Amino acid sequence: MSNNNIIGEIEIKKDDIDKEIRIINSFEEYKRENQFENYYGHENEKEIKEYCQIKINNKLIPFTYFYKFNKEGKYKIEYIFNNQLTKTTLILSGCKCLININLSNFNTDNVNDMNSMFYECEKLDNIDLSNFNTKNVTDMRYMFYGCKSLKNINLSNFNTEKLNNMYAMFYECENLNNIDLSNFNTKNVTDMRYMFYGCKSLKNINLSNFNTENVNNMNCMFYGCENLNIIDLSNFNTKNVTDVGYMFYGCTNLINLNLPNFNTHKVTYMDYIFYDCNNLTNLNISNFKTKKNTDITSIFFGCNSLVKNKTITNI
Repeated sequence: MSNNNIIGEIEIKKDDIDKEIRIINSFEEYKRENQFENYYGHENEKEIKEYCQIKINNKLIPFTYFYKFNKEGKYKIEYIFNNQLTKTTLILSGCKCLININLSNFNTDNVNDMNSMFYECEKLDNIDLSNFNTKNVTDMRYMFYGCKSLKNINLSNFNTEKLNNMYAMFYECENLNNIDLSNFNTKNVTDMRYMFYGCKSLKNINLSNFNTENVNNMNCMFYGCENLNIIDLSNFNTKNVTDVGYMFYGCTNLINLNLPNFNTHKVTYMDYIFYDCNNLTNLNISNFKTKKNTDITSIFFGCNSLVKNKTITNI
């Protein structure tokens, strides 16, 4: 076995037989499929084609982005790398038949870009990344986007000191019920938009060590986190944030929200920030500053308990 590989399992259903099934991807291939022309900065096709060999059921196959399986069932797939990648951008994006993955022998020492790495791997329910070396990674946007079956993810060893983008990182991970990011160093992160968008099973998020002093956008950050009932953001520094629109939209089980340290002096958009937080009974936004033309009604639309109990600290 190679000391730099990824081993996975693909499940082929009856309807998948003799169809082109995605088994690997690259940034350039993604661009071609989606007919993107002016989209640059993540090129990795040459690296992937040059460094990667693919085995299916222990048989080496010619490099291909798609593979036709002639029988239903489960297949072992192995990606063997004869050198270290610097970008894993979109490498497993769209591998919708991938049901298991073992990354324990995958070397990420030189990787600086993990943008969309597991994008729409919708059947993976567990990803153990405990061996990942992420010290050089600057971009993790869309990394787990659309991983709808994902229940467990181990990020305990992630080094995020160079990370600057977490846009939509866990977008629609709708079965993820707990995530501990307490070890994350986010001092260089500027974008947290859509980070937990649609994580409707999420009950607990530990963001106690988040440094948000350089973040400028939190739009839709917790949008649709309908099972989240408590979240401590007392450490959040929002002095550079300009957009908090829809931030807690649809957090229907949120009861208490303490945001006394939220600095909104630079915020130009906060519409629907608490939209339909209909169980929110206590909200401290004592330091919120709003622009003259801000529609206060849109901020608290659907917050029936707050309006009824008059428990909004002055805005």
